[in-house]
Amino acid sequence: MNIEKIESVYSQGTSKQKEDGFVVNYPFFGVVDGFSAPFSYKAPPMLFSRRTGGEMVRKTVLETFYSASSSTPLEDLLLRANQKVAKIQMSRGIPLERTDLLAAVSFVFARLDKDVITLIQGGDCLAVWSYGPEEFGVTKNQAYLHVSGNLKIIEGLLRKNHNDVAEMWVDFCPILSQRRLQDTNNPESKAGYAVLNGQPVFKELWQKIEIPTRNLRYLLLFSDGFIPYGLTQDETKLAKDVISIYEAAGIPTLLRRKRRTDKKNEKKSYIARDEATAVAIEFSK
Repeated sequence: MNIEKIESVYSQGTSKQKEDGFVVNYPFFGVVDGFSAPFSYKAPPMLFSRRTGGEMVRKTVLETFYSASSSTPLEDLLLRANQKVAKIQMSRGIPLERTDLLAAVSFVFARLDKDVITLIQGGDCLAVWSYGPEEFGVTKNQAYLHVSGNLKIIEGLLRKNHNDVAEMWVDFCPILSQRRLQDTNNPESKAGYAVLNGQPVFKELWQKIEIPTRNLRYLLLFSDGFIPYGLTQDETKLAKDVISIYEAAGIPTLLRRKRRTDKKNEKKSYIARDEATAVAIEFSK
């Protein structure tokens, strides 16, 4: 296995916080998408050394990966980061069973070894890979049912509040809290999905996949803000679409396409431009 090229991109969009991030630290590569406990202008977020919860978890996870020994198993690193996040949140009096109060990250990480790549994914960060024109692979968007349900609720609340995003969030926060309690790191929920938030149970829901390196051409890791969310429902179509555009024109073109979609939808969306993060690895033929 020989790496020919590595590309990475981060765009903050119109987000006020920097909660996305990426890792490029061979043999580890990854993407995280952080989020805080629900907050609004009437109920401001808890801060961790002047950072939001999502920023704190992002920082903690990335520091864990950038300081890691290359011999550390991928699973052990994620568990180590999770323990650190748990310790920080419990020190602020947040009970680990209160999923609605915990900050977290969705994530996808890869460990590259000679013959195999180990992928571990949770939430709606995704991995796509290709061995050739008709041989694709993709991780499932675990959070699709949860997030698509949220987006429908938000759409209705925006209409109710005459597209006033701040007031919409006041209405949505208690709903979001309840939905996180229902689905986040919950193996019993039909819409259950894994996030790294300090709860040990996240290991029961994450996706762990091993793919052979032989004849592998591309591996892309990206956050949900990097592509139109509706595309993540059909994994096969998503894989073909993303690899096709990347192969022809690279990561910047994928991001520009997403920004064009953002522009079309900005009048009916709660955020003009999402944070977007990706890492792409191209292997020698």
